Amino acid sequence: MTRIRRPLLALSGSALLLTGCVTGGIPVPGLSDDSIAGMKAPLIASAQFDATLPSSAGDPRPPRTLYFSGAADDVGTNYWRQERDKVPIPEASRVIPDAKIQAYLRGILLRLLAVAPPGAPDVQVHLLASSGYQAMARPDGDIYVSINVLAQAGSEDEVAMMLGHELGHLLLRHHDKDKLFKEQRDATTMAAGAFVLGTVLKSQMDAGGGNLAGNQKAGLQQDANTVMATKFALDFIGKDVVGAAWNRQQENEADLLGIDLISRAGYAPLVAQYGLEKIVAGEKARGTMTERLQKLSDERTKRVEAEMQAAWSSGNMTVTPVVGAMLDAGTDVGREIVDAVSGRYASGEERLQRSWDYNDKFYADAPGAPHEGYEEIKTSLGIKDMNNAYAGVIEALFALPENRYDDAEARLKAGYGIDRIGDHPLPRMVEALIHQGLGRDAAALQALQQIDPDLPMPIEGYTMKATLEASKPAGMNRWQAITAAPSKGKAKSKPQPAGNPLVTLETAQAIYGLEAVQPTRIAVLARMGDKAQARAAYDACQNLSEITRKQCSTTAVAVQVAEAEQPVIPLPDVNATPAEPKSPSLRSLLGFGG
Repeated sequence: MTRIRRPLLALSGSALLLTGCVTGGIPVPGLSDDSIAGMKAPLIASAQFDATLPSSAGDPRPPRTLYFSGAADDVGTNYWRQERDKVPIPEASRVIPDAKIQAYLRGILLRLLAVAPPGAPDVQVHLLASSGYQAMARPDGDIYVSINVLAQAGSEDEVAMMLGHELGHLLLRHHDKDKLFKEQRDATTMAAGAFVLGTVLKSQMDAGGGNLAGNQKAGLQQDANTVMATKFALDFIGKDVVGAAWNRQQENEADLLGIDLISRAGYAPLVAQYGLEKIVAGEKARGTMTERLQKLSDERTKRVEAEMQAAWSSGNMTVTPVVGAMLDAGTDVGREIVDAVSGRYASGEERLQRSWDYNDKFYADAPGAPHEGYEEIKTSLGIKDMNNAYAGVIEALFALPENRYDDAEARLKAGYGIDRIGDHPLPRMVEALIHQGLGRDAAALQALQQIDPDLPMPIEGYTMKATLEASKPAGMNRWQAITAAPSKGKAKSKPQPAGNPLVTLETAQAIYGLEAVQPTRIAVLARMGDKAQARAAYDACQNLSEITRKQCSTTAVAVQVAEAEQPVIPLPDVNATPAEPKSPSLRSLLGFGG
């Protein structure tokens, strides 16, 4: 019996950001890039899986926040390693801590593991805040499924297919640990580094606004904050395909093994295919949004640079414009990674067609009707409400690159309305960006303090929090309690102390490692007026990776605790017509070549 294929959804665009792909993995007999014609049996029956590793889900645990280079040793023994052997796992800060939805996902995972071949020990599934319909897997066994998947899926069968696909990547050993480690470090360091430099720029303007009129200074500060928010938004949407930018062969293999798994677990593989059509549509939407954000980032960055150069050249500012010139680093490298991925990523249309063919060949007589009752499950678990809340948060984030701060605040307030996300990291991070862009630094700090201390913030959140703690928000003395009005949403009953920025950085280091924190430590110590310790922190960078050393150097120059190896922007004659500044390649500044 031949199935009638549904029309394919149109797809254009490419993958966005990359953290790792491989050329190896477990070989699949008879499968090629272009055809399944040579396959004599389903993939699950023909591939040679690792029989020494029984597939299982260990006791529920939080997602891991650190990834290690080298062999896949037991995670518990890896903390003795040098800091340059660690890299942050940013998805951990985007996990939605909802126990009921988490338990539902785990139930589906256990059902799949019960019929899975060996090779995937200690698999965990986590609910992810995301801008699209997608899932991703990490080599340590963590699988992330977007809340958007659960909200948009028409049946549990579709959700099972997403989980089965990611479990397929783990079983087929698609991760190249060393390549993943390097590319994750590059992407994470660049994203966090651009944010660090943005906070340096803002704090230096606070301290060195010169003769700028109040509205001029406020406008420039908001523009600088908007640049940071745009970088954060770009990083956010890029991470929506982190761990998912596999090459064509890998995506084909994971799709086919996912079909095998859900079929053996009693789901309807034909119905589950409909989820792949949503993936195709999501890829197109994310590609369009990324291009838009990159354009806005470029425009805003050029505006900040031009305003800083004009104000500094006329004697109205004491802050060097080198900081502004380096704010566009994240976008430059983002394009570089986009170019690298787009040439090897699997077309969504190709994947969908291949899966239909596989179903026809091996599962023509499989059940065609989906499991019933999924809409009731959505309602009982509050999945739609949670998805709508996070949709408001993400819409608020994406409003900031267009300088629509009032609109962003209204959208975030709507997201807080369900009273389930008030202590989650992502909403409070977006709230802090809104407050800071509107000149409400005390409220920005309080927003970050609302986050459940047991949940990791994004790296950028610790950067912002430590910088605010090291500053002197309007109406406050450093270290005094916040007296500003409570943040919108679920607020704590009492104002919290401003906090110690060095303790904040120690917390971040324990979660994400020294490499992710050290550039911020330099900036924070300088902001606190301790140039000697800032210089010592810069000197300590010499034992870290090359890209982090470059980031430390850039930050140290910006906060004036180290000299640039060569002039970055020539000092103009304030009595002459300002010349167009000539800045070096930003890729070169941050270790990516000229």
